[in-house]
Amino acid sequence: MKKIFLLVLFIPLFSYAQQMNYSYWLEQESYNNWVQNEDLDEFGDPTGKTYNVFAGDGTFSNTHIAYSKLIVAVVDNNESIGMSFLEDGQFPIKTFNGKLGLVKVKRANGTVETHVALGGKRGVSLVFVRGSSFFELIRSGLNETIKISVDGENFGDDNYSEYDFTIRTQ
Repeated sequence: MKKIFLLVLFIPLFSYAQQMNYSYWLEQESYNNWVQNEDLDEFGDPTGKTYNVFAGDGTFSNTHIAYSKLIVAVVDNNESIGMSFLEDGQFPIKTFNGKLGLVKVKRANGTVETHVALGGKRGVSLVFVRGSSFFELIRSGLNETIKISVDGENFGDDNYSEYDFTIRTQ
């Protein structure tokens, strides 16, 4: 049952993630802003379900490259928050294959917090479910700028990848 629930969470994130590339995000209203969108059904008609989108940038490093361009797309579908990492602003999206790991967050007041994340699959890098501390932070309504650091080793990544970026809470 847990696998089915997680699959249901990934489906809206994956379909939205398919549209992502660097130039797409730079041109979007959601670049460095939270924007509300409405889901469309397979015929292109509105479903009445909404989701919020934020796109930001940062850097990533691994065993092959240091401090390269990163686009981070964040989707809040009201049940989970998914993040997709586009290394060099391009596909494929970095995924962590369903492994649990830790994400560090530096708040605007300088305090550092650690949050648990689920490594995503199929177009989603990380997932934070409703009720998790990170989910609640993002939805806090504080419009706070936070810095996030993701060490791929925490998710079993053999490529020693690291992702650093800034986003705002809703």
